[in-house]
Amino acid sequence: MQGFLEFFEIQDGTELAILVFGLVAQSMFFMRFFVQWLASEKQRKSVMPNAFWWFSLAGGLMRNIWFIYGRKNG
Repeated sequence: MQGFLEFFEIQDGTELAILVFGLVAQSMFFMRFFVQWLASEKQRKSVMPNAFWWFSLAGGLMRNIWFIYGRKNG
């Protein structure tokens, strides 16, 4: 764990929380592609399920929050 913290130059729990939040945000944004791919494969045509838009919204908002807050505290 110490090597992980040193690699990312994390000094305290707040910086670790910001990093984890950013990783979760990026994962949420990735899920939109994954959901769209699965739905399109299932229907054998390109579709945009509702989950795609919810993951886009959640991931985008979380990434913006992470960007703004991370710049001030990271």
